[in-house]
Amino acid sequence: MWPAIWNVPQQQRRMRSPSFWSGRTSIHGWAFAHVGKITDGLVEMQSAIDDSIRIMGQVAMPHFVSMLAEVMMLNGDFAPALDAIERALIANETSRDLYFNAELHRLAAECHLKFDEHDAAEAELQQAIQTAHAQGAKTFELRAATALGRLWANRHEKTKAHALLQASLEALGADAEETLDIRCARVCLTEWATS
Repeated sequence: MWPAIWNVPQQQRRMRSPSFWSGRTSIHGWAFAHVGKITDGLVEMQSAIDDSIRIMGQVAMPHFVSMLAEVMMLNGDFAPALDAIERALIANETSRDLYFNAELHRLAAECHLKFDEHDAAEAELQQAIQTAHAQGAKTFELRAATALGRLWANRHEKTKAHALLQASLEALGADAEETLDIRCARVCLTEWATS
């Protein structure tokens, strides 16, 4: 027996709603880009974001912007991606829609690294870790700690990188599900311990 929330007519109504389809289309465009159809994915995502703004205003925009910026980065468009991220972070200060800020800061750091702006990247990653920690967003905290650890390891500060990432993994607890982020962090720890 399905729970009451799976009321079929209610689900069908929700699935026909324009807001549902704009979110779905954005995710579809993001996925398209990740299988190599970057241009098609960008077009689909921008259309979905435009529809979403028309329907819901700025609701969920931090999430959409982070996905769009990630696809722009896949396409090598780091300056426009950084611009979109910075505009979203500024908008979030007034909208108080802060739930995706840690990820936006991490993505901004990736852009800064492409421009060899290591200090700016480090500051963004520190902000990402601080924001994620304050929100209890452990996955975002781990992603940012992994990225900052890599930055430090590349500067031959592997002990510092190892300590940061080890603490972030330990904060997840022993029963944390084995995700891609956790596997990447463990690979980094192994590399830094052996080199």
